[in-house]
Amino acid sequence: MNIPISVIRFYMLFFTVCMMTSCSAGTAWNDLLNVFPGDRDSTDVEYNEIALGLKEALARGTGYAVTTLGRTDGFYRNGKVKIRMPDKLEKVEDVLRKLGHDEIVDEFILSMNRAAEQAVPGVADIFSTAIREMSFTDARSILNGPDDAATRYFRQTSGEKLADRILPVVTRSTSKAGVTARYKRMVDKLGFASGLV
Repeated sequence: MNIPISVIRFYMLFFTVCMMTSCSAGTAWNDLLNVFPGDRDSTDVEYNEIALGLKEALARGTGYAVTTLGRTDGFYRNGKVKIRMPDKLEKVEDVLRKLGHDEIVDEFILSMNRAAEQAVPGVADIFSTAIREMSFTDARSILNGPDDAATRYFRQTSGEKLADRILPVVTRSTSKAGVTARYKRMVDKLGFASGLV
């Protein structure tokens, strides 16, 4: 029995968003941008210097995300990014918890988080490439944009590429963390009720 593709897609999307926004867990993008002095009407030369600084800040933010999330409990013990039960499996969780099988549900949730923690280092280069390829125009848009402008940039420029690249990484890490086995054990515990959920 394999994990439904909808659950894997949810997991990939959640993981990608966490990576793209995890820098804000330690430092808000606003605070990051306030590091650069000067007003928004600076000359092109000043803007280019600020853009280089922004790219450096984003690179450091990615490094921070990898260091913070890519270790044991990086996801699991961080309430802001912890991977919870996917929506499609909430009924399964409710039934099992009512039947007193909290341990099995908790094991499955832990295994998803362990897989994410193992996958983080494998996708760091994707973000590094996106930052390296960022143009001054992109950097200027981020500086002049809303608080989540950097996250939007990553979604627009690397969203599909990230999903394509992350899938094999997530597949390997979920296998290593035993997510599929724990999913099967969780669903098997439902017994006859599995057809109703």
